Amino acid sequence: MVGGGVHDAVLVQVVLRLEAEECLVRASVAREVMGGGVTTGDIAAITNTPPRRRREYRKGREKGTREYRQKSYANATIHTMFTTPTRNPPPPPVLTPFDFLLSTIAHGGPCDLPTHNITHLTSDQLNQILTIAPQTSDGTPTLHNPNFKNVTLTGDANFHKTTFEGDANFDGATFKSETNFDRATFKSETNFNKATFTGETNFNKATFTDKANFDKATFTDKANFSWIAFTGKASFRKATFTGKANFVVTAFEGWTSFSWTKFKSETSFLWATFKSEANFGRATFEGETNFSGATFKSETNFDEAKFKSETNFGWATFTGKVRFDRTRFSERKAAEKGNVVGGIIAEKGSVVGGIIAEKGSVVGGIIAEKKSVVGGVIFDRVEILSGLVFRGVPNELLRFDGSFKETDLARVEFVNVDLANCFFENATGLDQAKLRGETSFDRTRKRERLADEVKLHDSDMPKEEESKEAERVKAKHFAQLYRDLRKGREDAKNEPGAADFYYGEMEMRRRSDSWGTRRLLDAYWAVSGYGLRPLRSLIALLVVMCGATFVLNAFGFQDSVGSSRGNPFLFVVGSLVSMTTFDTGVLTTTGQGVRVVLRLVGPVLLGLTVLTVRGQVKR
Repeated sequence: MVGGGVHDAVLVQVVLRLEAEECLVRASVAREVMGGGVTTGDIAAITNTPPRRRREYRKGREKGTREYRQKSYANATIHTMFTTPTRNPPPPPVLTPFDFLLSTIAHGGPCDLPTHNITHLTSDQLNQILTIAPQTSDGTPTLHNPNFKNVTLTGDANFHKTTFEGDANFDGATFKSETNFDRATFKSETNFNKATFTGETNFNKATFTDKANFDKATFTDKANFSWIAFTGKASFRKATFTGKANFVVTAFEGWTSFSWTKFKSETSFLWATFKSEANFGRATFEGETNFSGATFKSETNFDEAKFKSETNFGWATFTGKVRFDRTRFSERKAAEKGNVVGGIIAEKGSVVGGIIAEKGSVVGGIIAEKKSVVGGVIFDRVEILSGLVFRGVPNELLRFDGSFKETDLARVEFVNVDLANCFFENATGLDQAKLRGETSFDRTRKRERLADEVKLHDSDMPKEEESKEAERVKAKHFAQLYRDLRKGREDAKNEPGAADFYYGEMEMRRRSDSWGTRRLLDAYWAVSGYGLRPLRSLIALLVVMCGATFVLNAFGFQDSVGSSRGNPFLFVVGSLVSMTTFDTGVLTTTGQGVRVVLRLVGPVLLGLTVLTVRGQVKR
């Protein structure tokens, strides 16, 4: 019996060891899910055999078979593991959906929150996900097929340098605090459609190798998309940017859409590059907008877009065709406390109301201080390598308050555009620019004038010699602008429009040419309006005739000839047409002088009158 007892004791130890190993395996799996390991408490809980298990063993011994004893102990052990409490059992682990998500991510599975019924995610939970996720060689986390659809991230969301393998779905996600995707890499299609970003959002230096969709996304704070490479299509259709939006030095290599997008604050596309078609149709820019240095290499569409504040396209390059069909630009607004709100060009920080005000000088009756609010659209020094079209409708002209300073306009087309407040200082290629439809300039003086000339006239006031010299230089440049515009309309067989530009050219020459030429042009302007004002030349002719008649009647004839005024008048008329029947011997010395003047001046005035009447009829 002793030997049998020893044998039975050994058998008990073997069975218990097998039971312990099996339970250790189960505990190991549970602990691995929870992120821990097997503890000494687990071993104690398993090896602490209660009296009931010993009674089962004694019962099996009485049966007399070893096999039965082993089977009974195994069944009793399994039953005890799941039904019988230990003396001081630890609380059983409770596995949450988030625990199962962590286990899936740790084994390289998809980061799919909706599948695990997760609708809210805290900052700590996000950090756990990124910590347990597989790491790249440089130690950055990788998420496979991430799905955050309709998930609310309640704290800061920091995806710095995270790599997203497979499609990334953030549709309808809500980011309640600061969001950071700085230097993140999206290797497949990425969707942020209808996502809401409540705090500051940062995608700086992120890389999108496939489609990136932000349609109807809402950014309530500052949004940074600078230094980004969008390799595939990029869509921000109907997105809303409430805070400042930055797309500085961003490369859009695929089709890009900002149609119907609302930019409610300052927007910057400084030095951005659009390599494929870009669509800004019906977008709204409420704050200052900066496209300076941007490059448009394919067709670009700004149709029906609205620019409600200053817009700058300075140093931009247009390689493909660009359309501004029925686009609305900011208009001048009332001056308030010496500062004009609305306008266009910013030079030296003192441009207001569509007019450049340098160093606080008086422009248009308004004192422009150095600190002033500006608005409008700037195309200064823009390189246009393909077509650029600004288009309005006949009954509602496209108002363009802007500037094309030092820009070649050879490939620009204006269709039904109001250019009354557009500046062209030092622009070139105006003779090749296409002015179609009802495109017009300022007409406050019954002729078309450039805004540059309006500014020059409105600044008439005592000036120093240096200022006068600078004005003459500007007037000379403006004369060239008018000359180019006149040539363009003459080539288009539009003689009435060409006449207005000829008048403007002469006006600028009257300010810029040498003293002698200016005096001659003064006379030309006075007697005939540069050959374009028939009433003025007719009045001048009548004045000369009446004056000559009066002098001849009083002093021109000897006493023996005509006592009435009829004869002198006929003499004057005959002298004008070189058909006089008077004997010149009856004239006094004064009469002879009047006759010479009439023979010189009369035909000139008569010819000018005929030409101006002819020009007016043709117009």
